[in-house]
Amino acid sequence: MECDELVRASLPEGEENDNLPTSANPTLTKPSQNPKVRSGDDQSNLEIENLVESDLGLRPTASAQVKSSIPAWMNLDLAGFAHDTRAEYEWIRAHEDRSSYHSQIFARLPTQQQHILSLTQPIVEELQPYGIMITTESWLHLVDQQCLANIDHYVDSPSRRAVLNSLYASAMLHRATGDFLAEISPTAWSYFKNAFSKFPELITQGRDVSACEALLAMVMFVQCTADVQLTSQITAAVTRLVQTLGLHRRKFYISLDPTAAERHLRTFWLAYILDVDAMEKYNFRPSLGDEELAANFNCGSSPGFHTQTGSLGVLQCRAELAVIQRRVHERLHPNKIIHMNRDELLAIAHSMDRQLQVWKSCLSEEIWKNGPESDHLSLTLLHYAFHNTVSRVHMAVVGLRATEHSSQDLTLGRGESHPEPSIQNAWATCVVSARNTIKVMGNLAPQPFFHLWGTLCYPFSAVLMLLSAILEDPGAATAQDDAGRIEEFVTFLKGLAGDACDVKKMLEACIRLHDVASCAINSFQAGENPHDAGAAVVPIITVAQLESIRAKLFCVKDWLQLAQGLLTNLPLLRAEAEEVLSDILGNDKSQGAYGLFVPELFKSHNQNFSFGT
Repeated sequence: MECDELVRASLPEGEENDNLPTSANPTLTKPSQNPKVRSGDDQSNLEIENLVESDLGLRPTASAQVKSSIPAWMNLDLAGFAHDTRAEYEWIRAHEDRSSYHSQIFARLPTQQQHILSLTQPIVEELQPYGIMITTESWLHLVDQQCLANIDHYVDSPSRRAVLNSLYASAMLHRATGDFLAEISPTAWSYFKNAFSKFPELITQGRDVSACEALLAMVMFVQCTADVQLTSQITAAVTRLVQTLGLHRRKFYISLDPTAAERHLRTFWLAYILDVDAMEKYNFRPSLGDEELAANFNCGSSPGFHTQTGSLGVLQCRAELAVIQRRVHERLHPNKIIHMNRDELLAIAHSMDRQLQVWKSCLSEEIWKNGPESDHLSLTLLHYAFHNTVSRVHMAVVGLRATEHSSQDLTLGRGESHPEPSIQNAWATCVVSARNTIKVMGNLAPQPFFHLWGTLCYPFSAVLMLLSAILEDPGAATAQDDAGRIEEFVTFLKGLAGDACDVKKMLEACIRLHDVASCAINSFQAGENPHDAGAAVVPIITVAQLESIRAKLFCVKDWLQLAQGLLTNLPLLRAEAEEVLSDILGNDKSQGAYGLFVPELFKSHNQNFSFGT
């Protein structure tokens, strides 16, 4: 159907004549002599123009000052609209609010400067486990500025308000004991809401690095909760603001003095690290890290990594690792692997593994070997991230086994799942990384549950991988030791439960995981020694159930993301985790938006982070 035919089809019957152009008559002719409209003469058109101009305050256009070529029925409909909406239009104008946006104060900071500092000053750097952005000295300066301006006055600096309230909220939860955490959490969230009320202003009117710092301070708070949807949105906002300001461009730093350059670089790299962290944990596409970035920045020589004593800090190590992690994600993404042949995949995996090992070899003895025994989480997170990335590289190679063997053709406990040496070696490396992750967890000093919660995904993902290794070959020499490592995590969770930390659901599930591992080993031993009375045990899980669990774990491609499905509020990851672990979790299903293991304490809506009408 031609365009003019479509127009005619939309008109009331009898109106499809002279006023419309056609292929034979491309110009508009005079109005129809007998149009079926309310009125089509010049007087009516004049009344329309006057009505529109007077009622709506519209200025007639040049074309309206001469005889209109618009069909009469269209003009008359506009007149009818103006007449019909006149009263409502006047009501809207009378009741509209033309004032600017207002932010709300949900909780007031202490009026005494010393009261703020006594809570925050000793731990302000501990609150930033991904790298120090706000030093103790800069924190003192911020608090001093706020007190001089009046503790409740934020108009001059929304960034300062966001940083102060976010870190103060984090400090409250960091210093709370397990049994007091639930009581103090609503107040801490009120301080965070003070900061978040400035979010629209920061992302729309932020013009300098302080706006980025404010958003990063918010991320540091929400990262310790299970609300990944909120965390990811703030992280995305800060990466976009970094790009808007140009912090990812070398030329941005040419005119800055060394102190200002260091501040901006620290902010940039912290945003980069958090962007990559979200990529690793949740499979979000990273916003930062294009080729121009790689060409223009050498993070090892960046002044932004030096502490005040001149030594290189954790921020540099984490940033260098993040660059490699970003590269691994780009080159070994499943969408790219499907277009590679076997040799190409092995070559890229070998190259990525070599880069990781070179990075590790450049770390100091203190950072690598003694780091996990530190009182701070920063080095522990560094180790966790390294071992997870090593596992991710080699899991790309392990994925080749799906093309060589159907999971239904494998036999539980016969060690036949990895006949290809390269696949065998890759799987062995993944299992070693899982063991090392459990070891790092065991060396960790006691931590506040608020900050520890966000790290549990790493040892839990290691437990899932070790269970898969046991089910693939329960007769292996390492199977019993790996079951013992799963039990280590169970013991770790029991310790948290004893400190009034809400890990009940995770603990119950991990006890079941350990039971499954032990049952698989016992069933194998009973099959190997049918006449051994010591080996003959009554299985709590049938061989068919073990095989079902093994087959589902066999298809897992990313263990960290599998773990996150039970620890966050991401619908896709949650559904996948519940499907893969359905034989273990049984009828236990998550209620609401969060994964099964999430404590009520870490669900943001329970802290009244919600939106009223």
